[in-house]
Amino acid sequence: KEADLRQPALVAVMQLGASVAPAEAGHWVQGLASGDPKGDALTAYLKAVTHWAPDAGLRMIARDDPAMASRSEAGACARQWLALDYPAASTWIENAKLPEEIKTKWLTPADQ
Repeated sequence: KEADLRQPALVAVMQLGASVAPAEAGHWVQGLASGDPKGDALTAYLKAVTHWAPDAGLRMIARDDPAMASRSEAGACARQWLALDYPAASTWIENAKLPEEIKTKWLTPADQ
């Protein structure tokens, strides 16, 4: 089945592309037509940039698909960015055009 083959291929391409050039990989994802392939590519992109450029992942979902903010991959990007640069990440999250409940969830420490 095509969808079963597409997801692993997208993850592999995104892992390589986003680790080398996250901005260019993001532009490639943005250029895809709406639908399952773009959703799969965006999920793969978020997974790939979590450690390399978590801010790029969050910026992309805020700009292209705010509904993706509720996905665990977006939460992983948020946690990583907050761990790397809390002042920049928290300021961006507070001002992002994302649902308030998502922003609150991301900004609330896990132990609370």
